[in-house]
Amino acid sequence: MAVIARLTQQKKNNRVNVYLDGKYAFGVTLESALENHLKVGMELSTQKIEELRGKDYQDKIYARLLSFASRRPHSQKEFEQWFRKRKVDPAVHQSLLDKLARIGLLNEEEFARWWVEQRITFRCLPPKMLKMELRGKGIKDDVIERILQEAEAPSEVELARKVLKKRFGKIPQNTRDLKEKKRVYDFLLRRGFSYAVVKEALTDNSAEEYN
Repeated sequence: MAVIARLTQQKKNNRVNVYLDGKYAFGVTLESALENHLKVGMELSTQKIEELRGKDYQDKIYARLLSFASRRPHSQKEFEQWFRKRKVDPAVHQSLLDKLARIGLLNEEEFARWWVEQRITFRCLPPKMLKMELRGKGIKDDVIERILQEAEAPSEVELARKVLKKRFGKIPQNTRDLKEKKRVYDFLLRRGFSYAVVKEALTDNSAEEYN
């Protein structure tokens, strides 16, 4: 058994340095020190020391994870990618994800809802592209379908016209130059719009109000 010889609180962080048998051993958060009732003279078993060190490791990762999570909504897959990139011990992944879920920072439906709203508003993406992106974020198909049905989005034709307006300043009409026509069609097709939608978006009557 090791004996706590000294406890010192760090000046800048809410952390406590733990000295065992006269030597610095490890650090813990102030919260952890209070939860475990650490005090000078207290005996710690090897198992308890490893437990405290393990919790401290998780607390440090969690603090960094919170900073990442608070920037914008994220899917579980994005958090898992964050873990892998930073080589976080897989043993603590689920525990950290559970913590995020408990405080509302991990919710697949809310993430999907936010993503759809953002991508429609700023990129005018049609459902086909939204589905592809959400699948890439690890969102399940049933969730994707439900969120897309709920979304209050313009029709695909309206979205296509908005994309054209942003790209060309106006909507090309009666394009006789085949090369130019192909360029316009290909542009919208690459953005996930169907041929039928592109054709309707470029008709005189439907497009004139956008010019």
